Amino acid sequence: MKQDERYPVRIITDKEAEYITRVEELGYELRVQEVMTVNVKSLTPDTSMSDALEIFRAARISGAPVVGPTGLVGVISLEDLIRWLTSGSTESTVDEYMSTTVTTVRKTDPVMEALRLFVDTRHGRLVVGRVHFRLPVPTSPHRPAG
Repeated sequence: MKQDERYPVRIITDKEAEYITRVEELGYELRVQEVMTVNVKSLTPDTSMSDALEIFRAARISGAPVVGPTGLVGVISLEDLIRWLTSGSTESTVDEYMSTTVTTVRKTDPVMEALRLFVDTRHGRLVVGRVHFRLPVPTSPHRPAG
């Protein structure tokens, strides 16, 4: 097998291997609650996209859970706001653009579990909840599935 010149192979030292092992251990020792955002801003499905944009700007956030009368229904992100802005629509609500595939992680889970979920689900954010679950919700015409 030919070596890729962009990624030269080198042997790591024992000291480097020890450091890598310690970093991995920290990933299992650290808990989600130690790195998660607290005092999270949430939106409702009927929040206008223009209001969502102003909330994101004022709070300097890049995403927020969307909570309806029955609980968590989705997540809205800057990417969703950009899709709305480029659509030319002026009278849209969060429920038309939010992501409806949501994965949760418990605050007591190791950070490595959260990292694994990021990789496995390819989600840009996880919602911290009491139990693990994935929330698939029917999509709207403006919202990509998954």
